[in-house]
Amino acid sequence: MDFQGASYGVDIMGINQYISDLNTAILTKVSNVIRNTSEVETEVKAGWVGQSADQFLLNLNKAADTMCDTLKELEKTFEAEIKGIKDQMMDFDDTLVDAE
Repeated sequence: MDFQGASYGVDIMGINQYISDLNTAILTKVSNVIRNTSEVETEVKAGWVGQSADQFLLNLNKAADTMCDTLKELEKTFEAEIKGIKDQMMDFDDTLVDAE
């Protein structure tokens, strides 16, 4: 068995980077895609006029905002879970070797 490349403990920097990367992907990439309703708006305006079209676009943008808010909440929940797992792993590592 080769222990040269083995590691132990919790990679706190790795966990933090993982959370940061996930946040960037969710908040930046996914949220931008959700909020980009310009193609739908263009098509609606090209073929649909009146108050119902305006209401549809208003509802579309409200739904996009709601989805982004939900993603933010899910992100916070996921981050809390990952940090909880990290804390459990650190506690486990602390009990592997008794200092006494």
